[in-house]
Amino acid sequence: MTDAAEHSPTDGLPDPFATVRQSVHGADVLVFANPVVGDLRELLQLAEAQPPDRSYLIEDDRDVRFGELVGRVGGIAAGLLDGCGLRSGDRIAISAANSIEWALTAWAAVATGRIVVGLNSWWHPAETLSAIAISTPRVLVLDERQLKRLAPHLAELESVEHILVLGEGTELSGDPRVRRFDEVCTGEAPLPAADIDPDDVATILFTSGTTGNAKGVIGTHRAATATYQNVMWAGMRYFPTVFLKAPSGPPAAPSTVLSAPMFHVAGLQWGVMFGVGMGGTTILNTGRYDPDTVMAMTERHGCTSLGGVPTMMTRIVDSPTRDRYDLSSVTSVSWGGAPPPTSLIDGCIETFPNLVLIGTGYGLTETCGLLLYATGTDYVGQPQTVGKAFPTAEVRVSDPLDHPLEVGIEGEIQVRGPMVMPGYWERPDATRDALTEDGWLRTGDLGVIDDNGFVTLTGRAKELIIRGGENVYPSEIEDVLCNHGAVLDAAAVGRPHPDLGEEVVAVVQVNTDVDPDELRAWVADRLAGFKVPVEITVHSNPLPRNAAGKLLRDAIAGGEVRLTETL
Repeated sequence: MTDAAEHSPTDGLPDPFATVRQSVHGADVLVFANPVVGDLRELLQLAEAQPPDRSYLIEDDRDVRFGELVGRVGGIAAGLLDGCGLRSGDRIAISAANSIEWALTAWAAVATGRIVVGLNSWWHPAETLSAIAISTPRVLVLDERQLKRLAPHLAELESVEHILVLGEGTELSGDPRVRRFDEVCTGEAPLPAADIDPDDVATILFTSGTTGNAKGVIGTHRAATATYQNVMWAGMRYFPTVFLKAPSGPPAAPSTVLSAPMFHVAGLQWGVMFGVGMGGTTILNTGRYDPDTVMAMTERHGCTSLGGVPTMMTRIVDSPTRDRYDLSSVTSVSWGGAPPPTSLIDGCIETFPNLVLIGTGYGLTETCGLLLYATGTDYVGQPQTVGKAFPTAEVRVSDPLDHPLEVGIEGEIQVRGPMVMPGYWERPDATRDALTEDGWLRTGDLGVIDDNGFVTLTGRAKELIIRGGENVYPSEIEDVLCNHGAVLDAAAVGRPHPDLGEEVVAVVQVNTDVDPDELRAWVADRLAGFKVPVEITVHSNPLPRNAAGKLLRDAIAGGEVRLTETL
């Protein structure tokens, strides 16, 4: 097991990164002795210390500047509280593409003691309805595309009292709950008062469990602010010690293109919220990921950093048009969520001439994103690693009975800290499965830790397929296939893909002739598009299983079933 080093005050001044032990949700964890901010409301208010004319968010030809951010959030909060009657602890669910309004609505929720619920806008309507039933929001914010998709199901939204629609083009439903967002939430206003405890719930972001059923991960104010201070530590203490080369000139104001969706922790908290304290500008990529679009945005805005899943960076590095763009402003690139191609580091050094940092990390929705990180010379010297612990993170490898194992021995990666969720929303059973009694999160990933605390993943305990950064659980697809009358048995596996990391394929045992395209259409009618197998093999032979009845997925896949994360 490794701990981040415990820091102590220096030069007579309190060290902002000193750590102490404290009980959080019943677990004895490392926390910062001198928190920079106590909750997300205080983090938002750091905008007032930034240059007022600097852009915080840019979306096409619109922007929000730091000097107006708190007022804009206050205007939306006033609409939600006065126009919708939201009380402390009420949920506001959002199902929409990335936009300025998405971000400001999330801020309005968390800064006033309400809870933002991020709904995956790639889901099938049935999946969205299930998540809404779990989280019971009183307000649902939709863009016009999502309104069209959910229009036939509005009567099923029993908890929802107000449906606010972003945009101006689509005719609204006849449902009296449906109004334009701008009719309710507009203008600027003082931020309404709120009494927030660090352990209050701030976010519910959905992830799938081993059964494929969506679970709402509870994110607290403490989890987010501890993670933010860990990021501060990285920038101030860690990065300068591992530069690949000396930076040329003083650092520019930070800016980046955000391609991660805001219903992911990487998009909402890392991409949108933490930028307030850093004084960074975030340019929203609102459409499907396209490397030319991202490179054009990078050139236009002089972005200093780019990040995402490895697939995103690979598409830039491999693009035949990359030399058309001036990417010299980029000094840092990073990725996480999937193992990158071995050639990606060299490709980035070729593509971005002024790089001083190339990094990777490891985290989950359940840990408020990254809690292990490696960059610069630490990473280039050992590209197989996913990093080592931030100051308030602990990591260990354990056997199946949760007993810690020694350095160098493979086991399940388990993590602990104030960033770790207290549990899943309204799912005490799943919470017990995920967390030990003393607060260690069972990640389901296998790996080893070296003498210096660096972690290397070796496999996945869970049979997850990661397609371009989106988690795909085989059992969910198999259940749908087996509900087709012609299918007796089914297995979904991940097949390596040069761009996405993995793609979904399936093998089925049938009792009558059936066209594979019919089965693909069957799945497409019930699950999100990224979960639909690109290929289904049909035959009448039983699928290979072991003596315990478990599918032999290695045999089905024709080799080792890899773990990856998807896009």
